[in-house]
Amino acid sequence: MRRAFGLITEGAPLQQVLEGITAAVEHYSVTGIYASINLLDGEARTLRHVAAPSLPDEYNAAIDGLAIGPEVGSCGTAAYHNRSIVVTDIATDPRWAPFKDLALAHGLRACWSTPIPSQNGDVLGTFALYYDEPKAPEPDEERLVAIASRTAAIAIERQRAQEQMQLLLERERRAREEAEGANLAKDEFLAVVSHELRNPLSSILGWARLLQEADLDEESRSRGLATIERNAENQSQLIADVLDFSRAATGSLRLAPEPVLLDKLIEKALDSLRPLARADGISLDFVARAPLGPVSCDRERIYQVVYNLVSNAIKFTPDGGRIDVELALEGGQVVIQVRDDGEGIAEDFLPYVFDRFRQADSSSSRSYSGLGLGLAVVKSLVELHGGSVAAASAGIGQGATFRVRLPLEPGSTEVAAERPLERVLDDEQDLSGIRVLVVDDQPDALDLFQTILERAGADVNTAESAADALKTIGEARPHVLLSDIAMPGMSGLDLLRRVRARTDSLASLPAAAVSAHARERDRHGALASGYDLHLSKPVEPDELIRAVKSLARQGR
Repeated sequence: MRRAFGLITEGAPLQQVLEGITAAVEHYSVTGIYASINLLDGEARTLRHVAAPSLPDEYNAAIDGLAIGPEVGSCGTAAYHNRSIVVTDIATDPRWAPFKDLALAHGLRACWSTPIPSQNGDVLGTFALYYDEPKAPEPDEERLVAIASRTAAIAIERQRAQEQMQLLLERERRAREEAEGANLAKDEFLAVVSHELRNPLSSILGWARLLQEADLDEESRSRGLATIERNAENQSQLIADVLDFSRAATGSLRLAPEPVLLDKLIEKALDSLRPLARADGISLDFVARAPLGPVSCDRERIYQVVYNLVSNAIKFTPDGGRIDVELALEGGQVVIQVRDDGEGIAEDFLPYVFDRFRQADSSSSRSYSGLGLGLAVVKSLVELHGGSVAAASAGIGQGATFRVRLPLEPGSTEVAAERPLERVLDDEQDLSGIRVLVVDDQPDALDLFQTILERAGADVNTAESAADALKTIGEARPHVLLSDIAMPGMSGLDLLRRVRARTDSLASLPAAAVSAHARERDRHGALASGYDLHLSKPVEPDELIRAVKSLARQGR
């Protein structure tokens, strides 16, 4: 066994060590003895033949993969019961009945098998001695096999420990590489965020100061205001993408499904993007391949999906290019397709196009702006609807196609009557006769909300603190309360609790929280405190007016 221990110390392969052990046993025993080692596959409960240098290859192949059991030859029975099994005559022992002819054909007449035990007593495999005549093992052979089994156990457990160590090291290496890659991607992402937020901010601040300080002609003033609005919307979209992706990643993004006419919704999204496409000479066309009735989905989120896909296509389509948007039915699903003839997607980047923090070019000299989160947000929103999104491209310069698939509810293929979208919006814009109390500690926000609501016909009272609001509310008797949340002295949450504690009809005053705290938990906190709605700043004028209209109806 000294040679076997030497092989173990040298780190020789397990097969070589075990063959050395069986050869040593055969060398120290009388002629007519054949040694064999099998390893137990614990999951499959089978024995795998690994070392038997003197047994015929045909026999070794036949017993390889033998399932263990209470009466399965010598080795299968020994491994099953975890004890030695001696068969003095293979020809007459019932445990050998299925294998008797095979063994006898190769001159094997008796077999003694003993388990190879691990340190905790589990079976690692079996060590067997075959004889060419019916007989029982000699005492010297029992001692020799006991030593050989312990040596084999050392070699097997050492090998498995090394394999486990290698597996752990490989996992650690992959985890480290993934962490380093994620950190690098996040660093690049944060650099891009800083760049993308500073650019529109620079234009906004620059034009704001010019409009205040310089004597500009009407054309310059109009251009400046348009620039401020465009860059503010861009900045708002960037922030919305970051927040939406964060919500989706943490599982806190929730949908508000309602019946939606997708063709109308897509047209609305495209109308908002057509000026951008026209500025670059890009043709933007839409066709509905099949009539659709209302589809159950979150109106705002699917609008966002279409907006992100088409704006992404505009970004990567050169001047004079073409973008085609299609709405169709395929296999019981709604399909929204956005196809462009622009830059295309490289084959090696295509599998990662929807990954977070991923951009085909994130260098400082890249040609296109953006955070690289738009498509990740699209994927999250579509999958929340139970759908899927896929990208295809023939390569660089060959354009790209994005296909969104959404589940279709029964009955959605029937065309439903709906008032024209413009008429609906017109109706919702009239706030005549509605009294609104707006509370915000930011004078600019207060002035903006008051202007929007008064232009829609509302009677507006304002308060710059929760304390002022409590003083004003009894006299103003508003139909609707709009309040910021984070305010000094008393928060908007505390304000509403005080309102709800009143003993008059104002206790049930419909109220909306209008806050820059836009996380899902902020929304839940506001609703739990008694607010009927939560609006995230910045709020679009139409959205603010619709919210007030809805709340006013609720209070009547």
